[in-house]
Amino acid sequence: MLLLTTTVFWCAGNVPYRSVCNDAHTYQSLSQCFHTAWAVFVGVSVPQRPTASSIRVFFCLYVCFCFAISTVFQAFFVSYLVEPKYGKQLHTLDELLDSDVVYGYHSVVNLIQGTVSYPEFVKFFEQKKFKEDCSEFRKCVERMITQRDVASVLHPMFATYVAKQLGTVDFGKLICPLDEVFFQQAQ
Repeated sequence: MLLLTTTVFWCAGNVPYRSVCNDAHTYQSLSQCFHTAWAVFVGVSVPQRPTASSIRVFFCLYVCFCFAISTVFQAFFVSYLVEPKYGKQLHTLDELLDSDVVYGYHSVVNLIQGTVSYPEFVKFFEQKKFKEDCSEFRKCVERMITQRDVASVLHPMFATYVAKQLGTVDFGKLICPLDEVFFQQAQ
């Protein structure tokens, strides 16, 4: 698009009739046309605005195009490069099993494991390679929130409580519950 714009500026600036194009040397030199097109593309001011109507119409269209492209680029740049801390959310036990996230278990969970009627959880606990003892449950939850390299079975309200105490503003993006229900409370 940059080369096409440079060509159009140069062609419009070098028409055979001088009365049609009364611009100075800016739009008659190929390097100056490229300089003008590049300046608009990166969003800085041009050395001289066009005065001829044939160049001015295309110039305005090119400014609108560059503004739209710049806006889209900045949106993607911010979302992918500036905020990379949010990774892909895990939704199932199988995704957690295949991931490199460490499973932090507690001895109480090991006791409940034998009585749970959810065989996928038992299979997960036996097959998970990366496991750590989380006897100090609060430290494990703090690690989950700050370093995001550990997962554990816990009540979401406790994780929210610890996140608020740590001063985490957007804890909804840091604490991701799985879509599966392991334990149900009797009401």
